[in-house]
Parts: sequence; C-alpha cells; structure tokens
Amino acid sequence: MSFLDRHGHKTSLIWMRLYIFRYISQYRKLTIADTGSTGPLFYVWIVSINLALLSVIGLLIASA
Repeated sequence: MSFLDRHGHKTSLIWMRLYIFRYISQYRKLTIADTGSTGPLFYVWIVSINLALLSVIGLLIASA
C-alpha cells in the first residue's frame, strides 16, 4: 500500500480487505510500467493466497 501511496494512488487501511484485489492489480500495473516486469510482492501474494486455499481444502478433506 505504501508503494501505491508513493505513486499517487489513494489507499485506505480501513478498507484494505474490501479493496485488496484492486490494490494488487494497481501494484502489478504500476510495477510493469516502471520496471517492465511484475514486482516481487505480487508473486508473494499469489503464493500465500494459494497456500491458504490449499490449506483450507486440505483441512476440509481431512475432517471429512
């Protein structure tokens, strides 16, 4: 969020959970425009979201 704030995009800590997908897409677009490639935080977010999803699926299967 601080990256977006530094680049002139308004962010809100209060509304972060609602706007997380918007913030992630803005971060991706800005880093591609600045450096020509996606920033590393985008990949960290993708991996962590997928691990959380796999954990929930694993817990649901294990409890059944």
